[in-house]
Amino acid sequence: MLFTEIVLAIVLASLLGILMTLLKQPSVLGYILAGAIIGIFGFVSPGSLDVISSLASIGIAFLLFMVGLEMNLEKIRHLGKDIILLGTLQTIFVVILGFFVSRFIGFGTIPAIYIAFSLSFSSTIIIVKLLSEKKDLNSLYGRLVVGCMIFEDFLAILMIIFLEGVGASSGTSFGGDFAITILKGAALFIGTILLSRFMPKVLDYFGAKSETLFLFSLAWGLGIAALMDLPAIGLGIVVGGFLAGLSLASSAERYGISGKIRWIRDLFVLLFFVWLGSQMNLSLNGEILWRAGIFSAFVLVVCPIISMFVVSALGYKSRTAFFVGLTAAQISEFSLVVAMKGFELGHLSQNDVSVMVIVAVVTIIGSSYYVMHGEKLYALFKKPLKALEFRKVRESAVAGPVEGYKDHIILIGGHRLGENIVKSLIDIGEDFVVIDFDPQIVNSLKSRGLRVIYGDIAEDDVREAAGFQNARLVISTAPLFEDNIVVLETAHRSNPKAQVILRAESDADAKALYDRGADYVISPYFLGGEYLGKILGEDKSCRKLAAVKEKDIELLKSR
Repeated sequence: MLFTEIVLAIVLASLLGILMTLLKQPSVLGYILAGAIIGIFGFVSPGSLDVISSLASIGIAFLLFMVGLEMNLEKIRHLGKDIILLGTLQTIFVVILGFFVSRFIGFGTIPAIYIAFSLSFSSTIIIVKLLSEKKDLNSLYGRLVVGCMIFEDFLAILMIIFLEGVGASSGTSFGGDFAITILKGAALFIGTILLSRFMPKVLDYFGAKSETLFLFSLAWGLGIAALMDLPAIGLGIVVGGFLAGLSLASSAERYGISGKIRWIRDLFVLLFFVWLGSQMNLSLNGEILWRAGIFSAFVLVVCPIISMFVVSALGYKSRTAFFVGLTAAQISEFSLVVAMKGFELGHLSQNDVSVMVIVAVVTIIGSSYYVMHGEKLYALFKKPLKALEFRKVRESAVAGPVEGYKDHIILIGGHRLGENIVKSLIDIGEDFVVIDFDPQIVNSLKSRGLRVIYGDIAEDDVREAAGFQNARLVISTAPLFEDNIVVLETAHRSNPKAQVILRAESDADAKALYDRGADYVISPYFLGGEYLGKILGEDKSCRKLAAVKEKDIELLKSR
């Protein structure tokens, strides 16, 4: 019966996960719903649920292993001041307000602390998936959001280490055992940083064959998680899985490991959410429902507003602040891990955990709507949102005056494709201005004495600053179809004589841009294939490839 019941749980969760995907909702909602159904109708015996619980622990270890694997130490170091300030201030404000709300509706001090921190974590997995579907990962707000969530994930790991210390010192308050656990965590984290310098060499050996790379990463991730869970160390599988992944994050093989581990991780994470859903107290008494309703409203309304104000205070425009705020309207898988840790330590009741699971379901659905319909929501609130620009914005910082420009070229995007265009424009002596939302690219162009506008092309002020009305040519290397439509419409409205060259990521987008009046559409794949075909046609022996290769290598080095 054990096998049959576990398979039943997996099949039910898979079917509901597929249903949620078809409804354009995160599949995790289907997994939790499957667990709730199992809890209500008792399809799975308590003994089988205990086995699922053990398998769910493997899922948590894999989940944190993947988080650590994707948290490159160099990426953390280069997150930037704005992202660290955004993550820190947002967390502080949400925790303080969340604590007072929790106390106001009747929670004790310790449960209120747990809940306040749980409300402050946003889901990296869900938001990255949604931004990927919208193709907004590389937008200005997308980069701010992803960087902030990486920082929040790091804070979540620190909190879990803290809770492990609390667990180790249970009965002794914050005594010696607690301090020792925190010191262990700090020492192991430093050790992981040092170890990460040597692991790439180890992976070079094991990565020679696909099978050995998979087996090594599997043994390493679960082995370190189990090691950290030993009583002598006492940091738990969550911290162990994270440290195991972090130690491999700077290796070239991390992408290969991620691809091989992802599917087995998804299976065990599915079981974690099934088990979590089965633990919900589904008597759904009035107290659970109204508390969950208050916290859901807090996350869906208050958290985005806090995020918007913080982003605005950092000097970003109302549009950027609004879209960043929309992504803060859900709680994370880390929130549920923290809640379960509190339940294990006896600090939270089963009812408290049920409240947090309901909040997770409601806010994930709500935030999915927010993110996917962000443009419509922004259009609805555009005028009142201008009040958020209470300090001088930085997104339109221009290096050198654009005023008085006539017959100039506007280039949107100065990275990769745009970088080659910049070089060509300099070589032929053209007057041009570049628009980009990446601070590093903007600073690089500024250092070369070029005129550049820091901002998002979707902003009216940015387009106005670039002098669309006087430009003779507008070139956009932006990959987003919506951004290119805005560019095309602005150029046609303000200066019909200007020629417009746009970029398309697909044949359908290219046809749509031509239909709307684009003078030329850049298709990187088409141009790349045409260029290679031209080389092969002129030189069947492919001797010219060596010269092209050297030229490309020099360009890559210059970047």
